[in-house]
Amino acid sequence: LAQLTAFHREAGDWADVRRIAILRQLADPGNPAPRLDLLSAYAGTDDYKKKRDEFDAILHDFATDSQVVAALGDFAAKRGETELAHRVLEHARLHNLGTDGPSLMLAETYIAGERYSEALRLIQQITREDPTRLDRHAAALSGLQAIASYGLGNSDDGDLYLNTCLSQPSLRADSLVAVSGRLLEIGAKEPARRVLAV
Repeated sequence: LAQLTAFHREAGDWADVRRIAILRQLADPGNPAPRLDLLSAYAGTDDYKKKRDEFDAILHDFATDSQVVAALGDFAAKRGETELAHRVLEHARLHNLGTDGPSLMLAETYIAGERYSEALRLIQQITREDPTRLDRHAAALSGLQAIASYGLGNSDDGDLYLNTCLSQPSLRADSLVAVSGRLLEIGAKEPARRVLAV
């Protein structure tokens, strides 16, 4: 059923996604995957109240599950929903789940919402709070800084951050695709091509 859900999600058949997610949830109430699919279905149909209620319920029911909390952060980041991303970050702080991932997702949320200056300020803030993040997340941080800089029309800074990102030994293929995709979304075609050429 998970594959069928994925098929319907890709096709935008949100009623089917919702129906299958509910069936899967009934069969296995402790599994967060159907709940996350249901959340996506509510978002796909722009049902704000149900989306918000399900988000809250998942955060409550899986409060100490760092993977589920990260999935909620990713949900918020992909949709540019900064309020939800802030809530994930605060929840992670409150439950001592680690804030690196949620902080990066909040920066990505700002970028998705075209709030580039805020993304850059947040990255500066989180690296000041914990300078070791620069080492642990150099590729992700510099990639986000590059995207935000290009979004602001500052190609000199964008090039500098992008070169830093591309020189990181920890850079993964999925990160390259994500950076390239975000660059294309903001119209930075040449930098996006450079990323994919690596």
